[in-house]
Amino acid sequence: AMLRVAYLTAYNLFGLCGWGFILFSVVTMAAEGRLKRLWDEHEWTVKVVQGAAVLEIAHAALGLVRSPISRTFIQVFSRVAIVWGAHDPLYKYPFTPFPKPKGCELTLESGPECTEERNQQVIAVTLITWSIAELIRYSFYLFNTIDPKIVPFPIIWLRYTGFIVLYPIGVAGEMISAYLTLPLIMKGMCPSFEGLVKECPSNAPTLLYVFLFQYLWGLPMLYMTMLGERKKRLYPKPTPKLQGVVFPLTKKGDRATTSTAKEIFGAALEPVDKIAAEKVRKEKNWRFGYNKHIVNNLLVSAKSEESALKIAQAGIDAMYKNFDFIAADGTSLKFEDALKKGVNRFHTHTVVGKKGKPASAALKVTVPYKNYETGKEVTLEGLELMAQID
Repeated sequence: AMLRVAYLTAYNLFGLCGWGFILFSVVTMAAEGRLKRLWDEHEWTVKVVQGAAVLEIAHAALGLVRSPISRTFIQVFSRVAIVWGAHDPLYKYPFTPFPKPKGCELTLESGPECTEERNQQVIAVTLITWSIAELIRYSFYLFNTIDPKIVPFPIIWLRYTGFIVLYPIGVAGEMISAYLTLPLIMKGMCPSFEGLVKECPSNAPTLLYVFLFQYLWGLPMLYMTMLGERKKRLYPKPTPKLQGVVFPLTKKGDRATTSTAKEIFGAALEPVDKIAAEKVRKEKNWRFGYNKHIVNNLLVSAKSEESALKIAQAGIDAMYKNFDFIAADGTSLKFEDALKKGVNRFHTHTVVGKKGKPASAALKVTVPYKNYETGKEVTLEGLELMAQID
């Protein structure tokens, strides 16, 4: 856990410093009228800082953070594609729908001095928007990694409010940047992606349109997700008073389900399959990787009646030992201790009928049933009852 916190803290610091430097550089060069030299001076700064975000896909896959892999992949992929697939060629191959300055020829050797001013402005706005968004995001992640309780409220507010303006501007910049590469692609001047792409594929324009199309569904999805998160974080519902059986407190002071679930499933498998139990406890990405352990639990249980009973009993015992019980007066104790004290304890009773058991032929189960569509009331029995239950 300490290594994870140390690594993520270092990563977030790198992102914070990197995007801070990019923001300062772009704003300074824009103020001085030197945007045409931006890629000459800071090409690899942008590529390294943005390229490092690929690690966030690995963070999600390994369970180091709680971000969904699919959403993380889409966000990182689109940014990387824009840097290498749009910003890079727009500075290196100066040809777009906008007029070029006098004296510039369309050649692969043309340098930044022939890059159109409009391109420079689009790229500058995009990078500034990215930088502000990332400064907010990495600041939030930095504090949240160390301790969620120490995140300053202004950063929380910016994290769940700034996107309302920054996301549309950033996406507009990305889409325009990508679209401006279309004349290049039509003339066979595709992005080289550091030499990985040797020549333009014949369907390159189609691929560009497909890339642009993904924004049409990606932005609304991401936007609605963030609006939902904003509502939960800035306007949370009042927390109900805890009472009865509850999940145990973790080291962080919350009642998270992940660590408890791993402990109980591990303890359940322990008497029958110690290796499987250890795999459960070592699972890094429980949120998205628990399925295989549940299936394995069922497979081991199905081997014999004895295995099934041992797993069930061990799991129940682990729940008694791990779960807390909060009484009406707010006092808390372990669930097994509450049972020993007889707090709200359930009892088992056997109901014995006074009449003799009827003959099997006379034994009949009937259930009154009302069809709420027709309003008709009937009594179901036999095959009709079985069909309704099924």
